[in-house]
Amino acid sequence: MASRSVLLACLLGALALPAAAQQSLPQTTKVGDQVKRTFGTVEELRPGDRACTIILRDTRSVQFSEFTTDEICGMHIIGKRVQLVYKLDEIQAESCKGNPRCMKKETVVVVVDVRVMK
Repeated sequence: MASRSVLLACLLGALALPAAAQQSLPQTTKVGDQVKRTFGTVEELRPGDRACTIILRDTRSVQFSEFTTDEICGMHIIGKRVQLVYKLDEIQAESCKGNPRCMKKETVVVVVDVRVMK
């Protein structure tokens, strides 16, 4: 009987390991002078004049959004929990107001990769 309990505990521990490992990953990262969340559940991908915007919800159910690439904007990740990878990148300046001929740029933090969590 005791061996069954030990076996069950081992199996449950093995099943919980990926979730525990995920919890040990940092929940935020510093990019430039900004602190950004590293995980979220994707709620929406919204194309825009300056860049695509990814809208997510964190583990506390707080909604947040980030600029992202057109490639990520085309992915089928709505409803998926993802790990976010950021970098500083140039996008069209807000002062351009979407004018495609405007060449002004500004440097912002952009999500450049998402990894779907299992």
